[in-house]
Amino acid sequence: MKVTKRVQERLEELLEQLGFRVRYEKGNFKGGYCVLEKQNLVMVNKFYTLEGRVNVLIDVINNINLNWEALTEEQKKLVKEIRKINDLKAQLNLQQEPPQT
Repeated sequence: MKVTKRVQERLEELLEQLGFRVRYEKGNFKGGYCVLEKQNLVMVNKFYTLEGRVNVLIDVINNINLNWEALTEEQKKLVKEIRKINDLKAQLNLQQEPPQT
């Protein structure tokens, strides 16, 4: 998946459909999601690059329980693509780790 502004927008739309509010704020933090006063909130560092922002959104999507019935077919396809990429990354990381003694 190529990282573009449109990918970022699709991820934001997906999270909003799932009941999360996405905010871009400045500060000294990595980004992620939390529940604040009964609201699901995704915080992304405003100073991150486009790739960094997309990576935070993808991490959040990978770590939340998804309600598949609430997703459109396009959103389901996007989530499957994200998970496929993460599976490939995990396999590559396992292959690159040196054996432990």
